[in-house]
Amino acid sequence: MYNWAIIGAGRVAHRFMEGLLHEEGSRLYAIYGRNVQRLEAFQEKYPCEKIYTDIEKLLDDEKIDCVYISLPNHLHKEAILKALKKGKPVLSEKPAVLKKEDLQEIEKVSKEKNVLFMEAMKTRFMPAYIELKKRIEEGAIGKIEHIDTRLIFPAGRGGLGFTPEDKGLFYGCGIYNANWYADFFEDLKVVSADCMYDNGEAVYLRALLEAYGHTSILEVGMDTRKYAEATVYGEKGYIVIPDFHRPVKAVICTDTIEEIDMNCEYGDFYPEAAHFIECLKEGRRESPLMRIEDSFRCLELLEKIETGTRQMH
Repeated sequence: MYNWAIIGAGRVAHRFMEGLLHEEGSRLYAIYGRNVQRLEAFQEKYPCEKIYTDIEKLLDDEKIDCVYISLPNHLHKEAILKALKKGKPVLSEKPAVLKKEDLQEIEKVSKEKNVLFMEAMKTRFMPAYIELKKRIEEGAIGKIEHIDTRLIFPAGRGGLGFTPEDKGLFYGCGIYNANWYADFFEDLKVVSADCMYDNGEAVYLRALLEAYGHTSILEVGMDTRKYAEATVYGEKGYIVIPDFHRPVKAVICTDTIEEIDMNCEYGDFYPEAAHFIECLKEGRRESPLMRIEDSFRCLELLEKIETGTRQMH
């Protein structure tokens, strides 16, 4: 049985726990945060032995086997490095970090300590995504030409809860789009990137990407409604994936139409937790499904887009 500690007791931590409850080799042992009342409420909902308001004391607890980091984006790096240096395997909510140099530092420490680090890019661990990738590699739609992704999150007056330091639209939301391009294209150029702001906060992004002589569209934004769909175009057909950030269904369109339905019984956070435990059992330092190299590829694409962004009027 693996004892987990969760660093950060916010909304995403609750969703992660709903998945972890079904991982038979795991149990929640400790929770860390700064707000004692919030921690006690979390503990009441998800019973655990320990509550910590001092991260150093949590990481010194020898009963903790691994940690899940669910802090605001800009606080991930410090927590990840502290945990790895203490020899604690880390599953970090995406984006793991916001700069390539920070990821390089994490990779260095992970290697030196020979400790597992994995970015929780939940998309890659979903059964439907794994099946689709297999079909694509087997040539179901021929060579991929381009991919269009559109992800619109419903956001209230306060946006999605990101601080300016989190760069939420780009790295909290757009990373889901970036994942598909990073996974299926080797050489990808950013042709253009336009962004709309509201009171200094990025609320809409549209980027044109080019690979193999074809143009792909990446679109991400905040609105009053939700829309999430990706289309992968190949030489022999195309695939439509609703909710591509946590896919459970897809339609493969060639000479015939095939529907794929691989619902995840325990929710979209369960597969990443189960896979992380498998990596621990196998003594791996990184995941074969989400390597550190894969984290670099997503981050590099987002950095290119952010650097080339023009403000829309």
